[in-house]
Amino acid sequence: MARDDSSPSADLAAVVHETTNALTVILGWLERAREAHDRPDDLELALGRAMAHARATRDDMRRSLGAAVSSPPAEAAGALGLRTLEDLAREAGASEVKLSFRAERDASLVEVADPQDVWAILTNLLLNAVAHSPRAGTVTLSLDADGRAVSFGVSDEGVGVAPERREAVFTGGESQRAGGAGIGLRHARSVARAVGGDLTLAPSARGARFVLRWPRAHALPSDSGRSPESRPGRTPPSDPPPTAHAARRDATRLLAGRRVLLLEDDGAVVELLELSLGARGASVRTVASARALEEALASEHFDTLLLDLSPLAGTLEPALLERARRASPGVTVIVISGTAVATPPGVAWVRKPFEPGELVDAIVDAAPRA
Repeated sequence: MARDDSSPSADLAAVVHETTNALTVILGWLERAREAHDRPDDLELALGRAMAHARATRDDMRRSLGAAVSSPPAEAAGALGLRTLEDLAREAGASEVKLSFRAERDASLVEVADPQDVWAILTNLLLNAVAHSPRAGTVTLSLDADGRAVSFGVSDEGVGVAPERREAVFTGGESQRAGGAGIGLRHARSVARAVGGDLTLAPSARGARFVLRWPRAHALPSDSGRSPESRPGRTPPSDPPPTAHAARRDATRLLAGRRVLLLEDDGAVVELLELSLGARGASVRTVASARALEEALASEHFDTLLLDLSPLAGTLEPALLERARRASPGVTVIVISGTAVATPPGVAWVRKPFEPGELVDAIVDAAPRA
């Protein structure tokens, strides 16, 4: 993350704080990997996410020492918010806290530069929110945008911040999160302000609501000595390919209101897909057995059927496919499997392990165009 603290000790404290938060995420993925020791595909997915965060954390530490490290490209705000929630799903689950995401379509598509900086700030805000939430509470990440910036809102259902402490939370030296050092919010605000954004504590009827305002990638101040292109140790981010941007637009448009039936017996995969698909506007129903699948098909119409072959003894019977299409005319069917399978006509295949975004792309590709 970018630095603008006024002393070496403050800078070191910020590096340690960010690294500690990143390690919390990495440990969460490693714990998922340990639980998936007998499921090679899920193991590979969890290890892949852990390794990606380990590399990003290593680059941040090298950058703090003055090394030249390439910055990641600009990223759509919606995708960035979703993967941050996915990274913290296990931490929230351990505290019995639900994570929720809501965003206006246009805000989700706005691209922000320095996504790793935004990820670090959101991770800190979400960890704080989970820590301050009651059991069975909900932490919500919301998105909205204007012509110059995206606003990421993080809300919890805790006791909130006392009026006399509202500004003190940004001065550091005290933390209400167990094990916290009281420097995260102070440093996050300084980073946001360095690029023309801000971090504020917004009014809230219940709990606390922090709002991170971050400039659009094209709106970052070009004459600022702290802009991404001019920060020491950084190289300018590259623009994403136009096809990727178009795919994001399709995903946002086509998944909204889509009814998805997911057959999956791995709780970790279910957790990720319910969050990722639900946050994009899809309605997801999950079943874990062939019998439950049949019962769901008999009781409700679905637009998309996602089938892990494990509960189906490793094969998709034509008779089941016929019954599914008869019960839900026009349904698109996608098989998710760790091994290559010969799929019937009109059935897509996504290989495990996969990132949630890959499955979203597959649903979009398979969905009929209006």
